[in-house]
Amino acid sequence: MRLKDVGVRHPVMQVGMPGIARAELAAAVARAGGIGTVGLTDQSIWEQTLRAAIDLAKGHPLCAHLLLPFARQSHVDVILDLEIPMVSLFWTEQSGGRLDGTGHSTTKGQQSVRKRSGISGLRQNLERRTGGRPEPE
Repeated sequence: MRLKDVGVRHPVMQVGMPGIARAELAAAVARAGGIGTVGLTDQSIWEQTLRAAIDLAKGHPLCAHLLLPFARQSHVDVILDLEIPMVSLFWTEQSGGRLDGTGHSTTKGQQSVRKRSGISGLRQNLERRTGGRPEPE
């Protein structure tokens, strides 16, 4: 699949930094022909945030950003349910702060486990929900 196949006119991707890459910014970038990316939020407002971005994007494709130390299965489920066509992933061994005031912090050892299980779980869920692995071009 190529970017233009999902409606991207310009190969410009707005970074999905949590707290900054909100629905309004992502939708504006998408309407301008780039890849508008919604930054990860707390699970309690994730679906609401993505739905707002979809409404504001007016039919233009969006990307959802998963910050793997903090992403949960419910984040992935919402992305799949709303049929968000693009997902970006980020991982860092230096992470360990808080996301949206949830009080969730991690240690390096916990992150390594989450990194492996997060990527594996995402892949397995995508395969389960789409009926298999995507074919290479």
